[in-house]
Amino acid sequence: MDSPSVSSWMEEAMAWRQTFEKVTGRSIDADLPSQVEPKLTFATFAKGCLQDGSSFKRNEAGNLRIPLCDSTRDRKQILLHMFGPLTKDTFSAKSTHQAFENLGLIGDFDTLLQYYGEWFMSLPRRKIEKQCDGILCPIVRWLHDMVLEYMESNDYSKAKNAGNVLLLQVLHKYCSDSTDLPRAFLLAVACHGAISTATKNIEDKTYGLITCEDCVKPWEELLRNLRVCLLISLRLHGIQTGALPVTVSHIDAGDIFSIHQFIAHDELAITNDSDKLIALELACFESPVACIPSLADGDDATSWKILQAACRERNNPDDSRLHLEAGPAPLLIFLLHFFDPVKLASHRALILAQKWGRDVSQS
Repeated sequence: MDSPSVSSWMEEAMAWRQTFEKVTGRSIDADLPSQVEPKLTFATFAKGCLQDGSSFKRNEAGNLRIPLCDSTRDRKQILLHMFGPLTKDTFSAKSTHQAFENLGLIGDFDTLLQYYGEWFMSLPRRKIEKQCDGILCPIVRWLHDMVLEYMESNDYSKAKNAGNVLLLQVLHKYCSDSTDLPRAFLLAVACHGAISTATKNIEDKTYGLITCEDCVKPWEELLRNLRVCLLISLRLHGIQTGALPVTVSHIDAGDIFSIHQFIAHDELAITNDSDKLIALELACFESPVACIPSLADGDDATSWKILQAACRERNNPDDSRLHLEAGPAPLLIFLLHFFDPVKLASHRALILAQKWGRDVSQS
């Protein structure tokens, strides 16, 4: 199956944002910090750059390197002003490059990408969706230029020799760790688009030695993992599944969450009648509707729309969801590779025991 285009990923990202807002009843901008102040005062800038003078170093060009402070709160306003031109037009975006050059940070790829990630995640969704819906928009173009600069640097040569090349790696980890899943999906789409356009030109120049397909593959895998996280978190919205939020890194850790526990929670949201649940599991196993959202098959618009419908709507518990085509499918049908009746029954028993322990009246 061919990889989906950037516009296809963006369409899915916007659809997940809409699904998130419908399921949770709140905007993804609800928890955003206060936006950019009209003017960046010297006091605010000095506070954001406050460093131990003895820690200042010089970059490869011999210029003094002045990173921002470690506090994301104190440097927030500086980043909003420095990256602000990227929400306007390509020409004004040059001032962003100039600002970081004046701080001696050009070439410090990890630091700049960390700053970019913090700024991007503080943007209102309207600005993101308006700007990212195009390959040459300034927000994506800045990342595109970062990819090209990195691939011409010594850092890239070292990573390539070590067999450890992951373009925009800092942002890849940033998305994996993010609890703001809809906005993380949007950021991953922007990174995917930047890498795709940058490496297509390089693929031609290197006669296929470096391929666009290989470069975007880790990002497509991340987007699929984010899709799974969105499915789980929205499908189980309002259900306490653990002390930590659902993120790609938490699920990848393997010892924080159990996928079988997620499925068990979803089954109990339908009914706690064991006979009906056994019939439901069998119906899921035999259903031709199943698609795996973590694989390329889930990239088709028809597939992810089915996932989102399962998040937005709830079936009537009386029908036990045996007629899967009649309404939203249960979580199990999208995670059939975790189908294990014994483990699922064990997790249901543990969940019910915990509930009964908290409220004796339910026993």
